[in-house]
Amino acid sequence: MLALFLSLLENEDDRRRFTEIYEQYHWKMEQIAINILEKQHDAEDREYVLTDRELNAMMRQVLIDAMKLDLDAGDDSLSFNASPQHQRQMSSMLKDPLKWAVKKLRPKWKAAVQKVAAVLLMISLGFGTVMIASPTARATFVRWVTEWYETHII
Repeated sequence: MLALFLSLLENEDDRRRFTEIYEQYHWKMEQIAINILEKQHDAEDREYVLTDRELNAMMRQVLIDAMKLDLDAGDDSLSFNASPQHQRQMSSMLKDPLKWAVKKLRPKWKAAVQKVAAVLLMISLGFGTVMIASPTARATFVRWVTEWYETHII
């Protein structure tokens, strides 16, 4: 199975890296299969016939671990210094990739509407608190509404 995956990779560096990741996680994947099937023989037979969900979960974990290794390695071979914003983005992505992806895919207008709604909620709560706490403010508001109603509606 390893030979099939290696044949799909184009350059030697990718092949070497894939081999390292495979060697690092092969036993972990087999242990997961053993835990699922509870029999060594069945796990070895089923090793290449995982469900899509199981395979996706394992591959996601492998890729996240590989990204963490890259981030922790601190290679000096990079020709740029990552900005603090980029480092925060990478940390956020590594912490919860699905949440990060959903947040990135959300349209900007939805984020803006959410912020406006939060501001309006804060203003209305503040206004309600003032109306409850201050009889003078309540009387002034009632007088203003009555005056506006009489001059504009009737």
